[in-house]
Amino acid sequence: MIRFSATEEEIGTLLRFLKRRAPENHLLLVPLRPHSRDRRLRRTERALLNELSRDTTATRWGIYTALDTPPSATRGDEDSCLILLQLSAADNDGRREALLEARDEMTSDRRRLTKRSLLARNLVNRCARRLRRRGHPEKGRWVIE
Repeated sequence: MIRFSATEEEIGTLLRFLKRRAPENHLLLVPLRPHSRDRRLRRTERALLNELSRDTTATRWGIYTALDTPPSATRGDEDSCLILLQLSAADNDGRREALLEARDEMTSDRRRLTKRSLLARNLVNRCARRLRRRGHPEKGRWVIE
C-alpha cells in the first residue's frame, strides 16, 4: 500500500507503468462506485482519466490482472478485485490524494498467499518504488511533482 498525491497526468503514467509490468500487459479497470450502474470493465486507463478530468469528486477503481477471473462485464465485484485505487476529490491545483493497495487472499489451507495475491503485491510494490523515486515524502504520503 502506498499513499501519494499526484495530478491526473501522473496517475495516468502510473497506470501505464502498472500495465507494462503486468503479465501479458493485461489489466482491466472497473469503477467501484456504490450506486453506479456502470460497472463495465475497461481495457485502458482512458475511462478513468476522462472521469478525473470531468469530475472532481472522489472515486474508487478496481484493477484486475491476468490471473484474476473478472466478474461479468456489467458488474464489478469489489471482493474479487485484489488491487484498489482510491482517489480523493481534486484540490484547486488538480492534485488528488490517492491510495494504491493490494489486498491479500490466502490459499484454502490458510498457510500462504495465492498467486494472484503475490502478483498484486508485486505490482503495487513496484509502483511504490517508482513513486518513491519520483516524489518526496510529506505528511505521511509521497508527493509526485
